[in-house]
Amino acid sequence: MVAHPADTSGMRPSRAVAAFVLGVALIVPVAHAPDALAAGKAKITAVYFDPGPGPDPDSQLNLEYVVIRNTSTHKLRMKGWNLHDTPRSGSVHTYHFPRFVLRAGASVRIHTGKGTKTRKDLYWGLTYYVWGDDSDKATLVNRAGNVVSTCGWTSSASSPKFC
Repeated sequence: MVAHPADTSGMRPSRAVAAFVLGVALIVPVAHAPDALAAGKAKITAVYFDPGPGPDPDSQLNLEYVVIRNTSTHKLRMKGWNLHDTPRSGSVHTYHFPRFVLRAGASVRIHTGKGTKTRKDLYWGLTYYVWGDDSDKATLVNRAGNVVSTCGWTSSASSPKFC
């Protein structure tokens, strides 16, 4: 019996499933490979959570930052991603990435304070410190809401914390 490609009624179940899978594969669009491959390839490599010994003056806000590296061989579009700390006292601090492309193999620093965006530096624009000196955890989340990377520390760690 010769079956029409769209007619699976005369096929054994395994052949019918194979025909269905092949049909779906031809219909469903494939994700753009570079972005798809790079999506899980961002890594928090360091957190500079304490600008220096003693009190932290407001003038050193930009010495508090997180370093994120694209470990893939493809660019990574980060608009819609976010970076946040561990919630304390019911509040969480969240940085929302603007339209930004992290080149393959490149790193970007997310500074707490204000500044001008470049390929290597992004600025949260805050007037207060975010990262806890005693303990905290930086979490990077992609636009789909999946945790891509984390980096945590306790009071026994010294700044910077390399991850």
